[in-house]
Amino acid sequence: MVLPGLVDAHVHPLDIVDLDVCDLDNRVLTLAELSAFVAGCVTRYAPPPGSRLVVHQWNYTAGNQPDARHPTLRAALDAASTSVQVQLLGNDGHHGAFNSLALSQAKNARGGTIGLSKATLAGNLPNTSRS
Repeated sequence: MVLPGLVDAHVHPLDIVDLDVCDLDNRVLTLAELSAFVAGCVTRYAPPPGSRLVVHQWNYTAGNQPDARHPTLRAALDAASTSVQVQLLGNDGHHGAFNSLALSQAKNARGGTIGLSKATLAGNLPNTSRS
Protein backbone atom coordinates (compact mmCIF):
# COMPACT_ATOMS: atom_id res chain seq x y z
CA MET A 1 0.00 0.00 0.00
CA VAL A 2 1.23 3.52 -0.80
CA LEU A 3 0.06 6.39 1.39
CA PRO A 4 0.36 10.04 0.38
CA GLY A 5 2.52 12.16 2.61
CA LEU A 6 3.89 15.64 3.00
CA VAL A 7 7.41 15.55 1.59
CA ASP A 8 9.55 18.66 1.49
CA ALA A 9 12.50 17.89 -0.75
CA HIS A 10 14.05 21.28 -1.25
CA VAL A 11 17.32 22.71 0.03
CA HIS A 12 18.80 26.13 0.67
CA PRO A 13 22.37 25.61 -0.59
CA LEU A 14 23.51 29.15 0.20
CA ASP A 15 22.76 28.55 3.87
CA ILE A 16 25.62 26.01 4.07
CA VAL A 17 28.27 28.42 2.76
CA ASP A 18 29.97 30.90 5.09
CA LEU A 19 29.57 34.16 3.18
CA ASP A 20 30.81 37.55 4.33
CA VAL A 21 27.38 39.11 4.73
CA CYS A 22 25.42 40.68 7.55
CA ASP A 23 24.16 37.50 9.22
CA LEU A 24 22.17 37.32 12.45
CA ASP A 25 22.86 33.57 12.58
CA ASN A 26 19.35 32.92 13.93
CA ARG A 27 20.17 34.62 17.26
CA VAL A 28 17.33 35.56 19.58
CA LEU A 29 17.62 39.35 20.04
CA THR A 30 15.50 42.12 21.48
CA LEU A 31 14.62 44.95 19.11
CA ALA A 32 17.30 47.11 20.77
CA GLU A 33 19.93 44.40 20.21
CA LEU A 34 18.73 43.85 16.65
CA SER A 35 18.96 47.59 15.94
CA ALA A 36 22.52 47.76 17.29
CA PHE A 37 23.54 44.69 15.28
CA VAL A 38 22.15 46.14 12.04
CA ALA A 39 23.80 49.51 12.75
CA GLY A 40 27.09 47.62 13.16
CA CYS A 41 26.58 46.00 9.76
CA VAL A 42 25.93 49.42 8.20
CA THR A 43 29.25 50.58 9.63
CA ARG A 44 31.15 47.41 8.67
CA TYR A 45 29.89 47.04 5.09
CA ALA A 46 29.50 50.80 4.41
CA PRO A 47 26.80 50.56 1.75
CA PRO A 48 26.36 53.81 -0.21
CA PRO A 49 23.42 56.01 0.86
CA GLY A 50 20.18 54.83 -0.71
CA SER A 51 21.46 51.33 -1.41
CA ARG A 52 20.15 48.21 0.32
CA LEU A 53 21.71 46.20 3.14
CA VAL A 54 20.32 42.68 3.35
CA VAL A 55 20.46 41.10 6.81
CA HIS A 56 20.30 37.30 6.72
CA GLN A 57 18.92 34.70 9.17
CA TRP A 58 16.58 36.88 11.23
CA ASN A 59 14.78 34.85 13.89
CA TYR A 60 11.28 36.22 13.47
CA THR A 61 9.66 33.74 15.90
CA ALA A 62 11.71 34.46 19.04
CA GLY A 63 13.05 37.57 20.70
CA ASN A 64 12.08 40.83 18.99
CA GLN A 65 10.88 42.31 22.30
CA PRO A 66 10.11 46.01 22.04
CA ASP A 67 11.22 48.75 24.40
CA ALA A 68 10.47 52.45 24.75
CA ARG A 69 12.99 53.45 22.04
CA HIS A 70 12.12 50.55 19.71
CA PRO A 71 8.35 49.99 20.03
CA THR A 72 8.14 48.27 16.62
CA LEU A 73 10.41 46.32 14.33
CA ARG A 74 10.33 49.13 11.79
CA ALA A 75 11.34 51.65 14.48
CA ALA A 76 14.29 49.41 15.39
CA LEU A 77 15.40 49.21 11.75
CA ASP A 78 14.91 52.97 11.31
CA ALA A 79 17.11 53.54 14.37
CA ALA A 80 19.81 51.41 12.72
CA SER A 81 19.85 53.51 9.54
CA THR A 82 17.84 56.21 7.84
CA SER A 83 20.24 56.52 4.88
CA VAL A 84 20.45 52.85 3.84
CA GLN A 85 17.53 50.61 2.92
CA VAL A 86 17.48 47.70 5.39
CA GLN A 87 15.91 44.36 4.54
CA LEU A 88 15.71 41.50 7.04
CA LEU A 89 15.44 37.98 5.65
CA GLY A 90 13.74 35.48 7.94
CA ASN A 91 15.55 32.29 8.90
CA ASP A 92 12.90 30.30 7.01
CA GLY A 93 13.53 32.09 3.72
CA HIS A 94 9.93 33.30 3.58
CA HIS A 95 9.62 36.14 6.11
CA GLY A 96 11.06 39.61 5.82
CA ALA A 97 10.97 43.11 7.23
CA PHE A 98 12.09 46.53 6.01
CA ASN A 99 12.95 49.95 7.39
CA SER A 100 10.96 53.03 6.35
CA LEU A 101 13.44 54.03 3.64
CA ALA A 102 13.14 50.63 1.95
CA LEU A 103 9.34 50.74 2.21
CA SER A 104 9.31 54.22 0.66
CA GLN A 105 11.11 52.82 -2.41
CA ALA A 106 8.53 50.10 -3.16
CA LYS A 107 7.51 49.96 -6.81
CA ASN A 108 4.30 48.93 -8.53
CA ALA A 109 4.03 46.39 -11.36
CA ARG A 110 4.86 49.10 -13.92
CA GLY A 111 8.08 50.01 -12.10
CA GLY A 112 6.84 53.31 -10.70
CA THR A 113 7.79 54.14 -7.13
CA ILE A 114 4.68 54.21 -4.97
CA GLY A 115 6.13 53.59 -1.51
CA LEU A 116 4.41 51.46 1.07
CA SER A 117 2.67 53.24 3.89
CA LYS A 118 -0.71 53.22 5.55
CA ALA A 119 -1.85 55.90 3.08
CA THR A 120 -0.60 54.22 -0.11
CA LEU A 121 -1.93 50.83 0.96
CA ALA A 122 -5.36 52.33 1.67
CA GLY A 123 -5.35 53.97 -1.76
CA ASN A 124 -4.33 50.78 -3.57
CA LEU A 125 -6.64 48.28 -1.92
CA PRO A 126 -9.69 47.20 -3.89
CA ASN A 127 -13.02 48.46 -2.62
CA THR A 128 -14.55 45.53 -0.78
CA SER A 129 -17.64 47.30 0.49
CA ARG A 130 -20.98 46.03 -0.75
CA SER A 131 -23.88 48.23 -1.69
